[in-house]
Amino acid sequence: MEWGARALGNRSILASPVSPYVLENLNVFLKQRAAHHSYSVSVCSEDTPRYFRGPASSDFMEYEHDVIDPEALRTLLPLKASSLRLQTVPESLTSFHTLIKAFGAATGVPILVNTSFNGFNEPIVCTPRDAVRVFYGTGLDMAVIGNFVLQK
Repeated sequence: MEWGARALGNRSILASPVSPYVLENLNVFLKQRAAHHSYSVSVCSEDTPRYFRGPASSDFMEYEHDVIDPEALRTLLPLKASSLRLQTVPESLTSFHTLIKAFGAATGVPILVNTSFNGFNEPIVCTPRDAVRVFYGTGLDMAVIGNFVLQK
């Protein structure tokens, strides 16, 4: 359920890679695990070589990529880490590609942290009802379900 196009960018928790507390918020408060775990990121295919070294395509987060400038993504990298698992997002994934580009235009970093949409010790959400329950049961700020936007 957590692998492939049905999950990646569609049933995901997305976060800002430039937030100074992104790892702490995701690990400690949401997933309830040690604060040093890293997360995968999604980046538009054409922007990948600017930030990462590795295979040209990683559509399903199947490869680790070396971070070219670890200081630029220091909030995502636990101590001594130098690589991240990566999803390259082609233009054919129109909505997700557009979202990443818009985030990049607003922040200067066209990358989003991408983890499965689930709460602590739970499977990934499978229905809109699951998504609403997890959203209100966690510290998430916003949920987008089809044409609906929920905000706290």
